[in-house]
Amino acid sequence: MVGRLLQVTIGANLATLFSMARGWESKSVESQIADRNERPQKREKWSSEQMDTARKRESLELSRTRIQRELAETSSPARRKALEAALAHLDDELRRF
Repeated sequence: MVGRLLQVTIGANLATLFSMARGWESKSVESQIADRNERPQKREKWSSEQMDTARKRESLELSRTRIQRELAETSSPARRKALEAALAHLDDELRRF
């Protein structure tokens, strides 16, 4: 009898918990939709050339970050020299944008 009562109590508590979680989540979604509808849509359309340029720049910036991290971690003088050369090359490429 105690086992059944415990099972019913736990089941009722879980049902309450899930219904509260679902209610909170739907309110959050409603809020996000309302926020999106209130904001003016000011997205400019990029040409394929602009998108390509942005992708290349982002790629160069990510490569530069990786090279800097590797440079900070290396202890080999030869590797350091190669990384410094790569970093200088990436800096030159980024200046062109």
